[in-house]
Amino acid sequence: MLTKANTTETQIESKAWYRYMMVWLVIALPLIVVIASMVTVTIAHQNAPQLVPVSSE
Repeated sequence: MLTKANTTETQIESKAWYRYMMVWLVIALPLIVVIASMVTVTIAHQNAPQLVPVSSE
């Protein structure tokens, strides 16, 4: 016979994976870091200083 506590635990465990906030944190935080690093590399590449001067010969 199921008690009320067991029924509540079963309902909590049967939630879909996307209903848990921790899953979205685990997905979102690394994704934000990857996007930020891509933006940083793009900015650095577009604004790279010229280390060797071009000769005018």
